[in-house]
Amino acid sequence: MALILPWQPGVRPAAPPLPAAAQLALARCLSQPGLSIHPSPLTPNFSHRHNQRPAHLPMLTIHFANRPESLEALLTAALGENSASPFIADEVIVPSAALRRRLTLLLAQQHGVCAQVRFSYLAQWLWQQAARVRSATTGEPALAQPPLQSEPLAWRVFAALNDSDWVAAQPRLNAYVTQADAVTRFDLAQRLAGLLDQYSTYRPHWLAAWSAGQKALPPGPSTVDEAWQAALWRRLPAEFSPAPDVESLLNPLGAALPPGTLLPATTGLPAAAHLFCLPAIAPVHLALLQQLGRWIDLHVYALNPCRQYWFDVVDPRRLAHLAARGRAAHHEVGNRLLAGWGQQAQAQLSGLVDACGDAVIDDEHYTPHPGSSRLAALHNAILDLAELPPRSVPLPGDDRSIEVHVCHSLTRELEVLQDTLLSLLAGPDAPSPGEILVVMPDLEAGAPLIDNVFGTAPRSLAIPYTVTGQAVSQINAPARALLAALALAGSRGAVSAVFGLLQQPVVARRFGLDDEGLARVHHWLQDSGVHWALDAEHRAALGLPADARYSLEDGLERLFLGYALPSATADTLLAPFDGLLPAGAAEGTAALALGALWRFADLLARLQSRLARPLSPTDWTGLLTGLVDGLLQ
Repeated sequence: MALILPWQPGVRPAAPPLPAAAQLALARCLSQPGLSIHPSPLTPNFSHRHNQRPAHLPMLTIHFANRPESLEALLTAALGENSASPFIADEVIVPSAALRRRLTLLLAQQHGVCAQVRFSYLAQWLWQQAARVRSATTGEPALAQPPLQSEPLAWRVFAALNDSDWVAAQPRLNAYVTQADAVTRFDLAQRLAGLLDQYSTYRPHWLAAWSAGQKALPPGPSTVDEAWQAALWRRLPAEFSPAPDVESLLNPLGAALPPGTLLPATTGLPAAAHLFCLPAIAPVHLALLQQLGRWIDLHVYALNPCRQYWFDVVDPRRLAHLAARGRAAHHEVGNRLLAGWGQQAQAQLSGLVDACGDAVIDDEHYTPHPGSSRLAALHNAILDLAELPPRSVPLPGDDRSIEVHVCHSLTRELEVLQDTLLSLLAGPDAPSPGEILVVMPDLEAGAPLIDNVFGTAPRSLAIPYTVTGQAVSQINAPARALLAALALAGSRGAVSAVFGLLQQPVVARRFGLDDEGLARVHHWLQDSGVHWALDAEHRAALGLPADARYSLEDGLERLFLGYALPSATADTLLAPFDGLLPAGAAEGTAALALGALWRFADLLARLQSRLARPLSPTDWTGLLTGLVDGLLQ
């Protein structure tokens, strides 16, 4: 005899007590010989965890750990145990190309090769899966790319800004756009496209209200700007061909599907996906993950510095502020450093747990720091949500696990960092350069300075390095040089920007300048008094008097005069020669570097002159092709 115990999805195994009659009937059944008890076909055995779902049903699992090595071990083990077909790639979602490369190398070390692992970024991957579900359940064709990507959307916004009738109907916008040229309008279009992209991620209810012809904000100063932004949003679907409905833009999965909805086998959804160390997940993406969790296994690997519940922890000032208003209940300080510096992680992790309330929480992988240094003591205090009183940890005087350097500028910070790394690499048990990670809050501002400090070090002091996390246009060296040249032609032409472009390796090679030649050119630019602007025509284009003094043209004339005059004459010349004083005194083979500087300046002057006139697409093609040939190697 077999007794089948049913279980319904979404119902926890802890059921209310059975009535007395039912208990008696069950006891009689259990007393019969040969009885075997089987769970319902819908449910295998439950785990010991209170919120564990049946193993064969799709589920969302959140893995917490305080060390990335622990999460990496979990991921590699999960991928290694995958019993799916070897012809089906494992889905891994990562936040950056640097982490993708690290995981690729780690998997190759663990398994001998990294194969059949497909790395993606979250927004792109979610759109692809949502498009598959929507197409399978509604029969609508799936869009290949999200319509609200910033770059293509900018051109659609630009088309709206060029519609004089539409702009005239928006008084707030009309006052600005009518006085702007095409370049300024396109810059505004790029900013608006990025803003709408952020709205679709973090404020989708605004866009939904605007689509319905309603206001999203209460009356106030922002009402004037809301009016024209709402009008722009309502106009955008007409710019697509075919025009998508607004629902598909804001909710790629379409209307909420019943929990028991079955998808066709041809939907193409993966069996499982692993989201690894994402620093932030927008609420709209969390909602999509919850919905996708009905059909596929989702594993979220999240760094959590504290194994205690710390989502109500606030810093002392915030606690005092709340106490003064009678709102300090359930809040505490805990570890002050965690409360002050962990606010972003706190909001992200708290939102993740709250949004995925029915997820399985795997929190068995916290590892105390095994060391005895200051850094280890700090890590362990944060891990246990404990406060370290001053001088509570006896430590040796040579402990350098935590250092604070006060510097007057970012350049000086990088110089001190370089000295510190050189000392570390020269000491005992030195790590390899590949084991050193440097993080900074504003990488776009610091990347050029990194190259100036670490890229110009003598060979004996050179440290191999790679800058990751920049925009694609900044990673691609030729693209970076082209964009810098175009930006230079439209700017004041500061000498720092001119030399910064010339010293880029792809540009310096094109003009035959090595490190010695670049150093000589840098000295000449200082000696000849070059400050800004290419020539008098460049200053006139900026609406300033056509004066060439202290421009690149003026500096080159002084340098050529120094080359033409004998060195003895140049050194003793007290009066200007035809209004100029010589500079540089280039001699011999140094004249080759002077010629390279002149060719570079001539290229920039011709580029600036051509960009001063409107160009057709054909003209742009010719200009960029010529710029590539003349500027890059």
